[in-house]
Amino acid sequence: MKQCLVERIACAEPKSQNMEKAGFYLLPLLLEARSDHFYEGTEYIRYLSQRIHSLRKALSITQKGGKPKTSADKRFAEIQLLNADRAFQQYSYLRSSQRQHALRRLKRGLQASKELVSFCESKDHSNHLFILEAAAFMKYIEGTYFYEKRLWEDSLHSFSSSRLAFQQLQRSVKELSDHQRGVLNELVGQIDSTIRYVAQRNGLENQTESLDVLMLANVSNEDLVVQQIRFLNPQLLESNAEDQAGTSSITRVTWRDQTVQITHPEMVLALYGIHDVQASTDSSTTVDDRLLGAWANAEKTTKSILDGISPESNEYQELSICYSYLAYNLIVLKIQRDIRTQEQPIVTNSLANLRAQQSLYDTIIKNIEAAKNLPGIAKDNGMMVQLEAQIAVAKARRCQVIAEAYQSQDKAKGLAMCIRAGHYYEQANDCLHNFEETPLEIAFDIVAELQTKPEDLKKRILLLRSLASMEMINQKPKDLSLVESMNQYNTELEKPLNLTQLNLRPIPAKPLFFDLAITYLGQQTEFEKTKLKVEEQDSSSESKTKGFFRSLLGRR
Repeated sequence: MKQCLVERIACAEPKSQNMEKAGFYLLPLLLEARSDHFYEGTEYIRYLSQRIHSLRKALSITQKGGKPKTSADKRFAEIQLLNADRAFQQYSYLRSSQRQHALRRLKRGLQASKELVSFCESKDHSNHLFILEAAAFMKYIEGTYFYEKRLWEDSLHSFSSSRLAFQQLQRSVKELSDHQRGVLNELVGQIDSTIRYVAQRNGLENQTESLDVLMLANVSNEDLVVQQIRFLNPQLLESNAEDQAGTSSITRVTWRDQTVQITHPEMVLALYGIHDVQASTDSSTTVDDRLLGAWANAEKTTKSILDGISPESNEYQELSICYSYLAYNLIVLKIQRDIRTQEQPIVTNSLANLRAQQSLYDTIIKNIEAAKNLPGIAKDNGMMVQLEAQIAVAKARRCQVIAEAYQSQDKAKGLAMCIRAGHYYEQANDCLHNFEETPLEIAFDIVAELQTKPEDLKKRILLLRSLASMEMINQKPKDLSLVESMNQYNTELEKPLNLTQLNLRPIPAKPLFFDLAITYLGQQTEFEKTKLKVEEQDSSSESKTKGFFRSLLGRR
């Protein structure tokens, strides 16, 4: 285990050197440790301990007699960073079982992070990016410590400073891997949600500011982070405050011409969580997952609140509208995310890609069917018509994908699936024939779909019909008996292409008159047996009345 850890440490050194050339030192080290070595349980803590020991050994500052030694080398900042992170991970591991011990470890991590900031300032006072890296992590641990102490105002100030610092670091750093950038975005997302919660506990549950405005309102001008950002990017302290307008409309939900104002504190917090993810500048691949998580959290929160309210109250009716809005948008977001992930396949028209597309359309149909059962949609005829049309289009697309899979093997089956897809397009047209509203783009732009796709499908059907006919002509004829032909299935939508008469052959079977004959003979046998029994009984009764001479002469 120790040998593997030493090898990982050796492999990580070139990455940190490359980032140091770009002006960064601490942030890539932290992200590399958390992204590449973040194991479950205490294994990550063991890795940090081994890494710290290796660095101390390299700097010749191993502890003797229990007295820690320091160094003027820049790598000593890495030791302090990992010390703070190790204490923070110990706090996270012990938080649920041993709260007091966990708080002591958190306090130790805060002390180590403050020592890190002091070392960075004394080492290179003009390197503002180096100091900002240390201050961002220190403010994050400080905000967590105040959070556990229930000091909401101090926690809000610390988390706001940490978010401001990480915003500048996100804009500056460019040489991170996708995994490391995902770890950084996840950390910033945790800070965003914590700021909203702490602001609510601080009495700002109905705030109408965006998260950027709320952050800048709780950062003082004397803060270390603000002083460093003034040298690096002073526009960051002004642009957000000027560009961000009030967001009071976030708590106003409109669903199918019905508008409600949400005042429940938990619901307000959940809605602001959605807005914060949408307004973030994150352009990585994890933003879709974060947005889905925010919508799912809001939907779950609304459902739990509805379960504790009487259905007859006005608040229940308002929250029901909000729940339908959230649940519907969550389903639409899932569908659109799945479609985006399938837009650029690795190998076009490969069998694996066709199977993935079929699975995609199956998932879309399943999600739309779930949307039909929502309380605000089941009784809405307009929404039901649109959902039925979307399901028909999804089934038509699925049939075309199956036809592509059959195209190289059996043209007749591919033709049958294309004909069925055409019927599904006709169903979608019938659903929207007298529909006056503008159809929503749930999974597909159904108006554009019905204008172009059916015509292309007709051309494809004509091509497949000719190819299938040629395939039938060139194919060796199959002489099937009547019984074997009953195992063949022809759909009602497909006319049989082979119109030749099937050959008939005798089928070995027991004729019907055999059964009739056996039954008749059996009945006759039973009749003869009963007749003999009656005659024997008559003869025995008569023999008793005959005399000796009468029987001797043979008279009856």
